[in-house]
Amino acid sequence: IITIVAEELAAVTDYFKENRTFTEKRGTQTARTYYFGKIKDKDGKELNVAATQAIEQGNRSVIAAYNALAEEFNPSLIVLLGIGGSIHKDVNIGDVAICESTYYYDKRAETSEGTKHRLDAFKMNAWTKEIIRKYHHANKTEEPLFDAAENNPTPKFKSYFGPIGTGEAVIKYKEAEERTWLISVNDKTLAVETEAGGVAQQFYEDELNYSRRAKGIIVLRGISDKADTEKKDAWRLAASKNAMRVLQEILKASNLD
Repeated sequence: IITIVAEELAAVTDYFKENRTFTEKRGTQTARTYYFGKIKDKDGKELNVAATQAIEQGNRSVIAAYNALAEEFNPSLIVLLGIGGSIHKDVNIGDVAICESTYYYDKRAETSEGTKHRLDAFKMNAWTKEIIRKYHHANKTEEPLFDAAENNPTPKFKSYFGPIGTGEAVIKYKEAEERTWLISVNDKTLAVETEAGGVAQQFYEDELNYSRRAKGIIVLRGISDKADTEKKDAWRLAASKNAMRVLQEILKASNLD
């Protein structure tokens, strides 16, 4: 699991501590700190889970975190878990967006006629999509409802499956050009964030590796704001804990063998 801000890592380690599986140590390949715990799969098998926090926010630093995890543990699955901002009318604070495709919104040309955006997309691979399909099947809906974390603005939250916009810019107002463009590309775009593009790109390029490559990646974004002028940090921890709950439910519905 890769996290970015403190609340995201806290959501992961709190879960490990609650289940009495938590340990912490430095890596053998780098001085990066890893946080360990276990999550059960469909068969009741305890999966070994390692989490780390990127040094900085953004698509560049997350690539280093991805490579560190891959070199240290050679995991089957890499998960980017944390917060994002909703740009879809149905996706509310506390809900969780499961990324089906990433739309990188910062690839563009600046011309005399204005900005020309160029779509750079990455679609979830079939191996990972089968895991999500089993999660939806186990819950008998593609928008399952769960009890929310403490201090969530509502007692329940939903998970949604769809595209997510990713780029370097933090979007803080409703009329932002990037929001308008993402919705024009696909009106089902759920949220925006700033790291999924780096994770997707590294997974794509890892196909050239001889010795190690994850089978899939999952991006889970708990909604902590609406990517508008009301954006604030108050819902970060609850949204991250909701995302962690969705990861548990996803793994509980499948196995990674």
